[in-house]
Amino acid sequence: MKPSYCQDNDVKVNSPPCHSPGAILPDLPQPAEDPEKSPGLSKEATSSETQAWLARHRFAHHAATFTNFSGADLLRLSRDDIIQICGLADGIRLFNALHAKRIEPRLTVYVCAAGSNIYSALYLHACRAQELLHKLNSLLHASKECETVLVSGPNGARVRLTDELVRHMPDNSTYRLERLDDCGALLLCATNNN
Repeated sequence: MKPSYCQDNDVKVNSPPCHSPGAILPDLPQPAEDPEKSPGLSKEATSSETQAWLARHRFAHHAATFTNFSGADLLRLSRDDIIQICGLADGIRLFNALHAKRIEPRLTVYVCAAGSNIYSALYLHACRAQELLHKLNSLLHASKECETVLVSGPNGARVRLTDELVRHMPDNSTYRLERLDDCGALLLCATNNN
């Protein structure tokens, strides 16, 4: 604690150290961002589409400033122009949103359902077990989603899928997906194509 002093009656007050929001807030699971759902502004966007894009990306308070701007007009502005119009923080944020590049997935795995030879590519951005579980469930289109995924390990051992296991999966690896009737779980078995 850093002591600070008030001028009124020389009262000594201890103020707590300043913490960053990351140190105060717990790590909450965040849904993986889908880069397909937040494309950048198109240069062909009309002024009304540009207004909608600004609102969708939390720049609604600047919408009046850019009322008659098309997508091409906004994309032509330099970083310094945008900062001068919107202020430093919002200007940098808007420029970065306009010129955002697609975020590459950290891990790509290819999965085919049992009895099929057609693989589906699963792109993982967060490399978390929950992210892979969600994608596997959507791949199966089952009426009841599974909550447990097992991975076939050495000597046929069934290993529970964890974040650490996902982080150690080889990139571009291939798996066969089976539904286990005895325990209601999904089983990922590596194929020989690795």
